[in-house]
Amino acid sequence: MKTKSLAIILFLTLPAIGITQEKNWDQILYWGGSREDLQKAVEVFQENCDKGELRACANLAFAYRAERGVTKDLAKSLQLSQKACDGGDMWGCTNLGSLYMEGAGVNKDESKAANLFTSACDKNELRGCVNLGLQSYADDASQAVELFQKSCDGGELLGCSLLGTLYRDGEGIDQNFTKAISLYKKACDGGVMSGCESLGSIYKKGSGVKADGRKAAALFEQACKGGDMSACGRLGDLYQEGTGVKRDSSKAAEFYQMACDGDDMQSCGLLSSLYLNGDSHIQNTSRAVEVLEKTCNKGANKDCVSAGVLYAAGKEINQDLTKATTLFQKACDGGEMKGCTLLGTFYERGEGVQKDYLKAMGLYRKSCEQLDALGCTRLAMLFEKGLGIEKDLASALQLYKEACKLGEPSACDRQKALENPQ
Repeated sequence: MKTKSLAIILFLTLPAIGITQEKNWDQILYWGGSREDLQKAVEVFQENCDKGELRACANLAFAYRAERGVTKDLAKSLQLSQKACDGGDMWGCTNLGSLYMEGAGVNKDESKAANLFTSACDKNELRGCVNLGLQSYADDASQAVELFQKSCDGGELLGCSLLGTLYRDGEGIDQNFTKAISLYKKACDGGVMSGCESLGSIYKKGSGVKADGRKAAALFEQACKGGDMSACGRLGDLYQEGTGVKRDSSKAAEFYQMACDGDDMQSCGLLSSLYLNGDSHIQNTSRAVEVLEKTCNKGANKDCVSAGVLYAAGKEINQDLTKATTLFQKACDGGEMKGCTLLGTFYERGEGVQKDYLKAMGLYRKSCEQLDALGCTRLAMLFEKGLGIEKDLASALQLYKEACKLGEPSACDRQKALENPQ
């Protein structure tokens, strides 16, 4: 399956757009507004839904799905989406399809989602066409081109932005930067902030146009102010690099923080790196750990390991082996083998947990089987020293050989020592 360059557009939320109509509750709900306006929009839709207006019910379903003005409630979203869809409102069917596509509040069913998106698209609910295009993109980019073209031609400018990305990358259609730029500009001018962000990336990289850092910065800033968190992060990149703006790592951190708070995980990673390795006046281990724990809780298992290592080291933050143990366990459970190996060392040494060579051995074996070189090395040491198991130099040597092939220098040294005993 191809890499999804469109993967940033998810079914649960939609990219930010500038609000061009005062107190247009549909626009405010879909594309963002103040907390007070979002709450008022929800009140309006609830009142009208109670009166039997199906579009209002569909809007309310979106609010509960995307957490706009209300606490996320997938059960309510499902109920309202189903009600609207059963009554013939295709926006309701699109919302319902999104829930099935993501398995949000219902068992995941991509086939059912596709049928719902198709029904909506066939009846000119263009957001259904967009979602169907996103769903089909990985397996049939040419179909995505057709669907995004239909939605763009019909006035759904998010479709224009997505179509621009396919022209930019030459997926499903011949690469054409001129058309990509035109489509991004159309979307951006119409208030779709993902179009502005993508256009900014074009100018930053100089793809089909002369690279222009200032234009890139202006477009990223526009999109960031419009609520596109990825654009805030890319503006942070420019300040960190000094591209199109005066280099300012403090401003870079500010924009990365803004983007990270908006759940742009790439920016969270850049922010934690800046706090750990950036300019001296920016470095802040405690803030780095906060960011790493956030991304860890979002499923970034490598960041669980990084946060655990910092807690275990206790440099510039209070050492907390219990937290480190929890983080390594979470990483290990999530399939990050380095977490298993480091947790194994805790059990081997009795750090943060009661010493238990058998648990250490099980963790090392798990990581070694998944080709973690350090895990194989630590397991070999247990065999070599007879810790928790009868000493077995033959097994130790074999494991050192495997770890050496995987690139662990200390394993190569131990292999030589066992092969050439003094």
